[in-house]
Amino acid sequence: MLAALAFMGTASPVGAVITNDAGGQSTDPILWYNSANGSGGIGTIDTTNNHVTLRTYPTGAFASNWTHVVAAGGRILWYNSANGSGGIGTIDSGNNHVTLRTYPTGAFATNWTHVTAVGNRILWYNSANGSGGIGTIDSGNNHVTLRTYPTGAFASNWTHVTASS
Repeated sequence: MLAALAFMGTASPVGAVITNDAGGQSTDPILWYNSANGSGGIGTIDTTNNHVTLRTYPTGAFASNWTHVVAAGGRILWYNSANGSGGIGTIDSGNNHVTLRTYPTGAFATNWTHVTAVGNRILWYNSANGSGGIGTIDSGNNHVTLRTYPTGAFASNWTHVTASS
């Protein structure tokens, strides 16, 4: 499912200090992803506020059609709303995406319209019916459901959901 997310080296969590070609350091790698063709990139913002591209991935390097890519708990959650598949990865100190776990079709509920990181937890929300859930990624890279909310528990039709730290 995670096409060429094949690098399986030693992973360090998102947030590892990265020295880039510009000589500045950042603790926040940025993952770029194109769901239509599976291309992507990893960049950072250096200490002089310039975006620096650290790695690019060509068309097909990642699986296409991920509807949500969310950084939570030092890892990246990939989710496909249409079929309920997913994956968990991280960015290592060499600026490679490392796949830690994949979830097959049907592993997650389908049709979540919003998947938002709230610290180390993940809020799942369906804007059509107001249902939701809260989960986390444990130390074994498993998604753990902490709580579910039935249809109507939240107002419906929210178009954006974000955490405010």
